[in-house]
Amino acid sequence: MDTKKPCIHYQVVKIDENELNYLTESDIKELMEQLETSRSKDVLLVACVCLATGARWSEAEGLSNDTSK
Repeated sequence: MDTKKPCIHYQVVKIDENELNYLTESDIKELMEQLETSRSKDVLLVACVCLATGARWSEAEGLSNDTSK
């Protein structure tokens, strides 16, 4: 085995992906329905902030009363 290039024997897998994907109205409805059943008390609120503002999940999750004024 070549220790300088441990992955030399593997092929690169290429996946066609769009850089940006947008949710349809039905996607959003389904997402909200699923999140309403979550045991996490904040997941629905964080998702709504993301959808309303375009914030990333970590940005919306990190908001507090001090940072959201």
